[in-house]
Amino acid sequence: MNDSYYTPPQGPPQEPKKPASTQEIVALVLGILALVCTCCCGFASLPFGIGAIVCAVVSRQNGKMGGMAITGLILGIVAMVFGVLGVLFSLVLYSDGGMFEELGYLLDGYYGY
Repeated sequence: MNDSYYTPPQGPPQEPKKPASTQEIVALVLGILALVCTCCCGFASLPFGIGAIVCAVVSRQNGKMGGMAITGLILGIVAMVFGVLGVLFSLVLYSDGGMFEELGYLLDGYYGY
């Protein structure tokens, strides 16, 4: 009688997961900061969003773009879009109405001549 235990066949060896690069981590942190700054002050989200996008692109040049870099890229883009919309909304909200008068004149065909 054979006393050895049955061992299932082993699959091919898997590659060890590479650690996240510094650019990926920085892209994620800047993307989160950009999204947080969108809530409190919209214009501050623009530099953080640009930084997140740049770091994500730089990390892709060093190899395959990891999950942190993709998340930082998406957060940076979303924060920039919301930041620009927030700044435009505040300009319209706090303007004295002059923007709407000029727009009305342009739409009515009055050009001030």
